[in-house]
Amino acid sequence: PRDAWQIGRSLMVLARDERVLISGKKKNEFVELGSCAGADRIALRKEDIVIVNGPGRVIAGVANGQLILDPTARLDSDPPSGGPWRIDGMQFSPPRGGTLEWDDRCGFQPLRLRSPRNNDPQGMLLVTQSLVINLDPGVAKSVGKKR
Repeated sequence: PRDAWQIGRSLMVLARDERVLISGKKKNEFVELGSCAGADRIALRKEDIVIVNGPGRVIAGVANGQLILDPTARLDSDPPSGGPWRIDGMQFSPPRGGTLEWDDRCGFQPLRLRSPRNNDPQGMLLVTQSLVINLDPGVAKSVGKKR
């Protein structure tokens, strides 16, 4: 995947082929919301989840389980939020913990770290080339080193 975002207990994924998927009601089910040409990542604009291109311009929004395309890409997304894990690049601070930096001894480097404000449970999403991992705060020290 290119990116992922947690919405309550649902997981939204931006696939490498620019499709937007969301976890369904059945276990291991993902529903395709549509495709977004030029999509780079998932972002926020005034608390709404949006799909943005490389420069951060909004190219689609999500409302009522539907992908709403905006071919004009005239709006900017909000600056990235660190969320409860206070993410800044590859640095993060688990809830009630100190600042850590991603440790290369893990054997892989995530493409993105995500910490949505409404994430339940309060895990950090690790977006890799092939999967999304919801990291529990209790094991954060296993993947991070003190700064």
